[in-house]
Amino acid sequence: MNNRAALFLAFSIAFLGSACKKETVPVTATAATVPNVSVNVVNTEFTTFSAKGRMQLEKPDEKIGSAVTVRIKKDSVIWISVVPALGIEAARVRITPDTIQVLNRLQREYIAGNFSMLQKKYNIAASFDMLQAMLLGNYLPGEPGTIKEIKGGEMQQIQQLRNNLLINQFLDVEMRKLKRLQVIDEKTGDAIVATYNEFETQGNNLFPTASLILLQRASNPDPNSKAASVAIKYSKFSLNEPDLQFPFSVPADYQRK
Repeated sequence: MNNRAALFLAFSIAFLGSACKKETVPVTATAATVPNVSVNVVNTEFTTFSAKGRMQLEKPDEKIGSAVTVRIKKDSVIWISVVPALGIEAARVRITPDTIQVLNRLQREYIAGNFSMLQKKYNIAASFDMLQAMLLGNYLPGEPGTIKEIKGGEMQQIQQLRNNLLINQFLDVEMRKLKRLQVIDEKTGDAIVATYNEFETQGNNLFPTASLILLQRASNPDPNSKAASVAIKYSKFSLNEPDLQFPFSVPADYQRK
């Protein structure tokens, strides 16, 4: 696994990520009102989140199946561990609003940077709050005056513009859940589409336990990197663990990239 694959594994989860759970979880329904648009959606409220499952990455020249663990401390830390086989961790990622750190254990390398680095070096436009919302399958509110409703489809489509990112969110009005997310970089034509499926009911709560992420990178000249998909299926999760840990340390012999 090279650094680009490690980053893609991590940020495909995060830049979409998914949501899933399998126990009773406190969830609150919030009605977000913007000019001429009323959005009635159920978002998950939490202090910490932890989930385990499996993911499958497919590119024209590569296919990787892996176990994955995701942990989040609300508005503070996103932590991802990728374990492809034999229980040996291949990559570990720790993301805060200000920093991005990636350990590539197979090549004994690490990456340290921030969201500006992602944009400049890997042409990935993202933000911490966007990644956090996508990992939980939460609707991402926009600033007043930046949101509009596109009518005519089977689902409620809410559109917003964040800098050069055009974000479309498709909501099931009966379930009050996010079903599909589309993010388009209007400068490059790059796009990510995430769909949420296999919803399960626990008490009064409804959660997607599977997601599919499609990445299209029109700006990338490498034909093997123009398109990719990540399928994620979570098997278990927990919320609000008081002592959830986010360990991350760089061995002395690792080379920084």
